Amino acid sequence: MLALAVYLMLGILVQLSSAAQVGECDPNRSTNQYLRDDSNRCYFYQCEFQNSPHLRARRIKCPSHYVVPTNYGVGIPDTLNPCRHKSYNKWECEESGSWSQWSSWSRCSATCGKGRQGRTRQCRGPSGVMCPGLLREDRDCMIRPCYGEYVEKDFG
Repeated sequence: MLALAVYLMLGILVQLSSAAQVGECDPNRSTNQYLRDDSNRCYFYQCEFQNSPHLRARRIKCPSHYVVPTNYGVGIPDTLNPCRHKSYNKWECEESGSWSQWSSWSRCSATCGKGRQGRTRQCRGPSGVMCPGLLREDRDCMIRPCYGEYVEKDFG
């Protein structure tokens, strides 16, 4: 469990460290300025002076189901809300995946006696995301007891 938590934290750190703002904040502007995040269409940067004389770009996530178009700041002025396009891929901005429903249980591996059966589910989300929990579950099963090929009878 600890290994999974460490893995998930490392994934978040890698995602944060790979963020790539497009352009620089202009300190001479008197209007809002937003920059596109080239590494993830679900985020943008807002240029601001936050309780200091130093200008910085703050990374912000778009509202659910909206993304920043790739031509933002070039074909679309960088003073307008960057979260302009509706995303039809509901997993595009998910940061962690979610599980589908479990499949039906497979057939028992034995026609008599103790066997095994399993079921699976799919991790849904953008490529590379992790879902917590099991991908597959297995359990014991028995259709009917097995009887020996040779039946001993007592003719006593």
